[in-house]
Amino acid sequence: MYVVAGYPNVGKSSFVKNISTNKKIEVQEYPFTTKKLIMGHYDIERRFDKIKLQFLDTPGILDRPMSERNNIELQAILALRLISDLIFFVFDPTPACGYSIDSQLDLFYEVKKNFTKEGEIQIVIIFNKMDLASQEEIKFLSDKLDINENQYFLTNALSGENLELLRELITKRYNTRE
Repeated sequence: MYVVAGYPNVGKSSFVKNISTNKKIEVQEYPFTTKKLIMGHYDIERRFDKIKLQFLDTPGILDRPMSERNNIELQAILALRLISDLIFFVFDPTPACGYSIDSQLDLFYEVKKNFTKEGEIQIVIIFNKMDLASQEEIKFLSDKLDINENQYFLTNALSGENLELLRELITKRYNTRE
């Protein structure tokens, strides 16, 4: 199970809608559109078999104490804790989502610390909204994360731009397990 996490309005639903078979996912320009866990599938054809992967679109999570999180956020937390094999963490490097880079980073580090099972579960970092992001915004976020351009995927999940790179990553991950 691949869990897609991040702040509200960063493009998680657009990502799942464009990378999976679930084309009925509601996408809006305002936060908290996703109010429950939503599943999409992605098929990988291998030489002798076919694998059906599951992508889980989670409601947006805010960086705040667990006791202050609502039931919608807790669904996302449970998905991360109990069923993730891989986490796609989606950032919005622009001001468009309405949440600061520092808030998004705090949530990322919380997810990394609490839900990767001490490094057993990989986090794939996505910088979304490449159509809106300036080079300065992208560099600022990558510098804050202390990563280079080979350690994140720059996408436009709404249009599907660069999602083929993530499809290649996923396919490669499963074709090496054949």
